[in-house]
Amino acid sequence: MVTDSAPETAANSTDGPAASRGGVLKIAVIIVAITLVEAVAFYLFLGPGAATPLPEDGDATSAVELASQPGDDSVECAIDSFNCTNNRADPGSVIHVSFKAVALVSPKNLESFDLAANKDNKARVRQAIVKVVRSSGLEELNDPNLSTIKRLIREEVNKILRKSYVIEIVILEFTTMEQ
Repeated sequence: MVTDSAPETAANSTDGPAASRGGVLKIAVIIVAITLVEAVAFYLFLGPGAATPLPEDGDATSAVELASQPGDDSVECAIDSFNCTNNRADPGSVIHVSFKAVALVSPKNLESFDLAANKDNKARVRQAIVKVVRSSGLEELNDPNLSTIKRLIREEVNKILRKSYVIEIVILEFTTMEQ
């Protein structure tokens, strides 16, 4: 038995590297083929054709697409002027906050947004905006762009109106005074 096993191991050792080279070659071909398929799929889905705008059918455009081009196709609709206090930003002191809020909406939604936000749901929209400002932290109030506050106001207003009217919130004449 010892003599029989020795020739088998010798035969297996000579076939092993050639067989493993063929296996490695097959794996390499499979990896290259998968990479090519992924590259073609990437080009088809995210290539130059992906930047073309979708046709407008009501709510078919996503909020991400609208937010990426706020200046191109939006109009301003004034919401109101606000004066409120914030006790949470700096414990032990009161911060008075005043500002004007304006919503950027698409031109086709201007009339329905104005009716919904400034007439039908006026009190709820204003309450939501005041709630966002009153619950903001000191970092959010001191942010030069007011990014978090604008985003939260936009989300709250759209939630109250049950439709994504607001593309972006613009805050004017923002002042804070600590007491």
